[in-house]
Amino acid sequence: MQIRELGNRWGSCNPKGDLYFHWRVALLPRSMIEYVAVHKMVHLVQPDHNQDFWNRVAHIIPDWQERKSWLAKNGAIYDL
Repeated sequence: MQIRELGNRWGSCNPKGDLYFHWRVALLPRSMIEYVAVHKMVHLVQPDHNQDFWNRVAHIIPDWQERKSWLAKNGAIYDL
């Protein structure tokens, strides 16, 4: 896992299992940090945003839709 400047992305991962998070993730509320981290970790087992991906996210974070929505509405204030 590495902390980097990722432009307009909160995080990324690759098939080797490397996780990268934008340094601004640390400024987010804890629930949003959890959402971003879980989202990226699920990509390690399911690279696509298909139904299996979202089912896995929902298993860990049942309110993922609210968190995703919050991030879409409020993430810009964290200057991405």
